[in-house]
Amino acid sequence: MGVAALVLLAGSLVTVPFVTVLLSARLDDEPVTAWLVAGCLLILAGVYVGALRREPAAASSSQPAPR
Repeated sequence: MGVAALVLLAGSLVTVPFVTVLLSARLDDEPVTAWLVAGCLLILAGVYVGALRREPAAASSSQPAPR
């Protein structure tokens, strides 16, 4: 499996909670509540912090060199 395929797979896995909420609302007539929306937003925040956020490049250069 190539790198491009893995990137597409990882990107599509982020959308699973949203698709699940939409399908459950459509197929099971489940109400879309504020708790479901908050859960989806928490998942997005966790993905951002865990996988998408980049480390600042200048963080290591701001500290003085040890003597």
